[in-house]
Amino acid sequence: MRVASEGSQCSGRLDGANCKRAKKVEVMRRLLDAVKPPEGSIAYRDSRSDLPLRCWVDRGYLVTGSCVAGCRSIDRTTTGGRNPSTQDADAVA
Repeated sequence: MRVASEGSQCSGRLDGANCKRAKKVEVMRRLLDAVKPPEGSIAYRDSRSDLPLRCWVDRGYLVTGSCVAGCRSIDRTTTGGRNPSTQDADAVA
């Protein structure tokens, strides 16, 4: 999926299927050629479908309207380096 363009200007549409949930993490891993996120990585989420990406990065923020709420980092040492389940992540976020 990419942002569609008309000439050198972005059209605001998506070119390809919209990626949601875990697919978003798969796309980031492929683009970055990395299994783990870059150190100090940050993500902003505005919906539950962004939660897997939020769990993958070091720090995440929930955006609601004009408000941005900070989320604590997930301690990967207690999860064996893996992301917690969606239910666990909501408790941390």
